Amino acid sequence: MKFAISYSTPFYGADPDRIIAFAQHAEACGFEGLYLPDHIALYPGAKVGNFEMPATLPYPDPLDCLSFVAAATQRLLLGTGVLLLPYRHPVLLAKRLATIDVLSRGRMRLLTVGLGTLPGEATATGVDFATRGRRTDEAIDVLRLLWSGDAEGSASTASSSPSTRWSASRNPLACRSCRSTSAAPAEPPPAEPADVATATSPAGCSALPNAPLNSTSPVRKPLPQAVIRTRSNTPAGDRSTCPPSASPDWPPKG
Repeated sequence: MKFAISYSTPFYGADPDRIIAFAQHAEACGFEGLYLPDHIALYPGAKVGNFEMPATLPYPDPLDCLSFVAAATQRLLLGTGVLLLPYRHPVLLAKRLATIDVLSRGRMRLLTVGLGTLPGEATATGVDFATRGRRTDEAIDVLRLLWSGDAEGSASTASSSPSTRWSASRNPLACRSCRSTSAAPAEPPPAEPADVATATSPAGCSALPNAPLNSTSPVRKPLPQAVIRTRSNTPAGDRSTCPPSASPDWPPKG
């Protein structure tokens, strides 16, 4: 069994030295991965259940933070817990995640996504709160499409280069939604080969924030060698397994 750990920016803060010290200590203790939380826009009166979230809570962009962590670690897998998918353009998100995966040498592997629970946050990003579930489902389809082609933009799963081959059985992309605790959805059947991977928004499509209806957006797969995995919640590990030589004073004082 392997364990990952979460760094809560609202609790620990967004000090860069503290984030790096936490990540390096987690890696030295043998944790498999590090998760970072996500919120885009807090506001007065924002509540999750009965808990009111102060608008001053620090929520730096988790993907930028993971890029920062990747540069200071060697093997720690990078994760989001959870990324608010319906509030992000899936084409741009696919590019960002694939870039982090390449620059970290394949460590952007623990992508988890959620719908979001704050109506005001949806409004701030120009998204209809009532459509966020449908947007998430469609965005997952777009991400899978963009990551499943070869260098020519073909949606075929076959490739002459092992580094650019995407295998549904060996490298599952199963984004989970925080609205359900069920198992990840089954992998869709491979698409027919095509010259250009195309993300299509049929009538009523809501995957692309602010996208007009009945629109089609031809896109080429940004980085075909990147494969992003997802996992379900992973409990934090026992620090008693840390080697004595890798146990600096924590948390940092000051």
